[in-house]
Amino acid sequence: YYHVDGTQLSSTYKEYVPTFEITELSASVAASYLKTQNTGHINWQNEATYFLCDPNVRCYQYLTYDKIKGVIAMSISGHIYQMWVAEDSRRQGIGTALLLHAFFQNRVEKISLSFPNNLENLDFLSSLGFIKDPVEQFEMFRLLS
Repeated sequence: YYHVDGTQLSSTYKEYVPTFEITELSASVAASYLKTQNTGHINWQNEATYFLCDPNVRCYQYLTYDKIKGVIAMSISGHIYQMWVAEDSRRQGIGTALLLHAFFQNRVEKISLSFPNNLENLDFLSSLGFIKDPVEQFEMFRLLS
């Protein structure tokens, strides 16, 4: 579990020069798309099926040449359910653009998320000022391949 205070993101947003056009996407289209992507292990409370039950979820996308290259699904309270950037488009600022756009559009006090730990997530989150919460959650899962 991680969070970042809105004042931290506000200062990041002021320095950020948007180079990506982010547009809103319906939750059902975002869910359908995310289900087709290899996003790795997702906690059950972040699954598309779960966020579709939230009437306050807002989804945004980054398109290039009519191809989705990034998606974020976030509640208006600031909880990020899922965020995905195409593998060939990572480390180009798309994830930052999606997160800052969702933050600005929803004007939340803080953003929280509960992604499984992996180095790519941790580097990205720390670059934006996210702090690890003291809460720990351990899940057991078995790959069925």
